[in-house]
Amino acid sequence: MVQAALQYERQRRGLGGVFLDEIARIERHVSDAPGLYQLVEAPIRRATLRRFPFGLFYLEELDRIVVLACLDLRRDPQMIGVTVARR
Repeated sequence: MVQAALQYERQRRGLGGVFLDEIARIERHVSDAPGLYQLVEAPIRRATLRRFPFGLFYLEELDRIVVLACLDLRRDPQMIGVTVARR
């Protein structure tokens, strides 16, 4: 996430902060309604960011949400699955 934020910041001043703000927004939303987002492969879910081509992959546990990865969705979908599965 930090690398992506830095890359966006190089593209346009302030865009890296907007990216991090969007991640914080989606984390809050996932925390409030974890079952709302797409079940990618049980028990892993994915919440997509609004302005950026990234997905937040997470698990819902009894008393917490475990974020596995925040990945660029433009990558090969099979590689995303491999990356998340190895975490």
